[in-house]
Amino acid sequence: MVTFSEGQTLTTITVTVLADSVAEMAETVMVILTKATTMNIKDPNKGAILDPSRSKALLTILPNDSPHGIIGWNVNSSSVKVTEPEGNSTIITLQVTREQGLVGDIAVYLQPLQNISLPPVNRATENEDYAIKDRIIIIRENSMFAQVKLIILPDNIPELNEGFLLNITDVQFVNTSVSSGSPMLKRPGEEICEITILENDDPRGVFQFNVTKTVNGAVLAYEVPPPQNVLRLPVVRQAGNFGIITVYWEALPI
Repeated sequence: MVTFSEGQTLTTITVTVLADSVAEMAETVMVILTKATTMNIKDPNKGAILDPSRSKALLTILPNDSPHGIIGWNVNSSSVKVTEPEGNSTIITLQVTREQGLVGDIAVYLQPLQNISLPPVNRATENEDYAIKDRIIIIRENSMFAQVKLIILPDNIPELNEGFLLNITDVQFVNTSVSSGSPMLKRPGEEICEITILENDDPRGVFQFNVTKTVNGAVLAYEVPPPQNVLRLPVVRQAGNFGIITVYWEALPI
């Protein structure tokens, strides 16, 4: 109830909007003037009246606490290390999560990127080292996550660790008729997933002698006068040739 003094033309009705941490869509409250009573008047019919066309006020509490969700990578999918398959391609599964509100079907747009923070030799290449199955995934209403499938491709090329990034570039409603609010991405930096394909196919080399042996498995040497009495046994590095390698050897009697 509010009171107007004689000569007063304006007063205020105060409505307090309470805070909570629950994700909610727009909510409405109708404030209605229900009755006007004039004090100290003998004939009630001559008192103040309500204007029926202006006796209602509609209060709208806007969507809050991200009712459509905040989209980002699951903590276990933000940085992933995988091994290159030896035979057929393998599929790894990452997870995109939706926090807070779960209203509406959300389309999540993905883009693979080279990790330019790495040296060129350590950057994975799309469709050579990996492939992405779907660049758009859907998180359904009332669902808290969706899966992203990556294909890791095999080859016989010796390689060091190779990395690439998978970026969430946008989130949108699947149904464009949804008009209140919008889904959001997590804090900057949490829209990036880093994938590392571990080194494979012996990138630093496999070492062995490169010599001709007899049928008995021996290398023939002859005792001759110097300076021809030096036996040279070539050592070769096969597979990869990354890095400076020290190979130790010793001669043992048998």
